[in-house]
Amino acid sequence: MTIISLSVKRGLVSLEFDDPESLLCENRPVLASLFYERGLKKGSEITPDAFCELLAQSETKRAKSRAVWLLSKRGYSKYSLRKKLCEKFLKPAVDSAMDFCEQQGFINDSEYAASLARRLQSAKKSRRQMVLYMQKEGLRKEDVENALSSLTDNDCAAVRDLVQRKYKEKLLQENGRQKVVAALLRRGFSYEDIKTAISLEEFYE
Repeated sequence: MTIISLSVKRGLVSLEFDDPESLLCENRPVLASLFYERGLKKGSEITPDAFCELLAQSETKRAKSRAVWLLSKRGYSKYSLRKKLCEKFLKPAVDSAMDFCEQQGFINDSEYAASLARRLQSAKKSRRQMVLYMQKEGLRKEDVENALSSLTDNDCAAVRDLVQRKYKEKLLQENGRQKVVAALLRRGFSYEDIKTAISLEEFYE
């Protein structure tokens, strides 16, 4: 195949070939550094196998860099990181990036679950909300249960804090108690915990 045109944008080279039908893989942009390392340019000849090898190396390098960058911003579960990478890169590159991150200790679902549970608790989420959120993150049941069991405060403490900070004045309004109960039920707290928290608040008024 002959490279008949190319364009460079943000460190990536997009190529056009004279015989695209002979390609054995997708024609995706490749890293400019890898492209020019091979002495390639417009008019260069490259075999389909050689381009696929170049693409695979480029995708793997980019996927690893992207994974490390994402993890530098915040924590991710294995599931959520893989899902994020699959939006941009081919599966073999994503697999390599995930293996790299696990080998380097950059991702650990049990540690992430514990950290996430503490963060959700600080946000005054109910246990039910925590479980649902953690399930969406693709965390294993065992990791979720271990993370939640390590928490010291319970739902009653969280719901009482919410009542004091957010719903205290509403309790004094007409039908306020019913509205506050309904609002807290929607947040996933149990009726018993809500009733206890509101009763304590009313007792100390």
